[in-house]
Formats: sequence, structure tokens, C-alpha cells
Amino acid sequence: MSPSIGLVFEVAALVGIPLFDQESGVLATSIELAQSKIALLPKRIRIKTRAVDDDF
Repeated sequence: MSPSIGLVFEVAALVGIPLFDQESGVLATSIELAQSKIALLPKRIRIKTRAVDDDF
């Protein structure tokens, strides 16, 4: 294993995602909370392209 798995665990802990909960009620609550946060995110990101003004 590489150190990246530790980084994943650290990020999950910082964000508040419990990885090793055994109670299904706590897990269901966490899933609902994550889904409500995801619902607030935009569906897609539009990248605005600007025309380059290279007329010196």
C-alpha cells in the first residue's frame, strides 16, 4: 500500500465522513447528510471562453 490511503483516511476524517461506523442508523444519517450537501452543488460547471484580443 502507498501513503495515499492514509491521505484518503485523513481527508475523510477532516470532512467528517465516518469510515468505520457499525451502526446502520448512523450510516443512513451520514448518507442523507452527504446527499443533501451534494444537492447544493451545481449539476455542471460551464467554462466561459473569452475571445482573445490579439489585435495590437
